[in-house]
Amino acid sequence: PPPKFEGTGPQDCNFPLRDFEFVGLYGIEDPPKENVDTAVIKATKAGVKVVMVTGDHPDTARAIAKRINILKEDRPSGDATDFNVITGSQLDTRVPQGDNFSDNEPEENVRWWKKAVTHCRVFARVSPIHKQVIVQA
Repeated sequence: PPPKFEGTGPQDCNFPLRDFEFVGLYGIEDPPKENVDTAVIKATKAGVKVVMVTGDHPDTARAIAKRINILKEDRPSGDATDFNVITGSQLDTRVPQGDNFSDNEPEENVRWWKKAVTHCRVFARVSPIHKQVIVQA
């Protein structure tokens, strides 16, 4: 099989980011559906905690989440700072050993997931298995 390029930036990519020659730039936009921002406000006012789970890059996900009222412009504080946007690479070591969470989960893992489901509003660059675990948590 061909090599699999992974990572979200210079810190965690698995290929060298040097000796490239800039040949062009192309941009596209996949805007949120109309009225999603209003629906998020209504759901929030009704007591629903709206969470976005996406394969997008964390910066893209953060920008979209702000645009549709999932994230606020002001900075979170306390635990919410660390759990505001969680990436798939952060979840890799937090996936349960079995098909689901069990009583045998390490206590540190349980504490982390409790904070994650309390504070996280955006999960970015997640895989299908991550999505399954997020729903189970």
